[in-house]
Amino acid sequence: QLSTVMATANSELAAVKQFFAMKDDDWLKGPLTIYALPDRIDYAEFRTMVERRETDRDERGHARYDAVEPYIALVVTDDQETQAVRLSELIGQIAAAHRGNGGLPNWYATGSGMAAATKLHPRSLPVKDWDAKTDAVVRSVRSAKDFLNGGVAPSTRDIVGRAFVTDIRAQRGKYDKIVEVVAAGKSFDEAVKAAYNLDAEALTEAWLKSRSR
Repeated sequence: QLSTVMATANSELAAVKQFFAMKDDDWLKGPLTIYALPDRIDYAEFRTMVERRETDRDERGHARYDAVEPYIALVVTDDQETQAVRLSELIGQIAAAHRGNGGLPNWYATGSGMAAATKLHPRSLPVKDWDAKTDAVVRSVRSAKDFLNGGVAPSTRDIVGRAFVTDIRAQRGKYDKIVEVVAAGKSFDEAVKAAYNLDAEALTEAWLKSRSR
């Protein structure tokens, strides 16, 4: 199982680098640790003991970016398609966070990872499930303020983040501009203003309205 996880992770890493147009020098300087756990009970125990937090009911993996010790923790599955999607998503999250020098909001980095997994595995069952949920989940968000301030469920945040990032990436140069400004030490709000001349709340509110039509 560990050999399979490592082989899949290395393959997905190469694909994620291509997705973000990253050169080898753009990647982490040190190692990325992957904690491959045999079942959800062990995964929940990991979160409780290591991170002092509870595990969401449907959660099967997550990433933590740190300039010194970034890591991924996930439940190993025999479903190779699901495992590949999960690894591409989590490696993509680490890649986005690293490109933003650790300054991107977690939902934006997570959305970036999910956008990478969507592009790399468009016909997979997990991605089809995300696609099927997106419209209804986006419409369920009451306001940009709720979303940006953590007033939505984690599962809602992730699906909305994926849709938001995907749409931003479709607008030439906007996504990279935001990441570059954040990486230079500016806030996410300042980065959004540099790309759109709007603050993050105004942009998100306009986007939510456009997606709800």
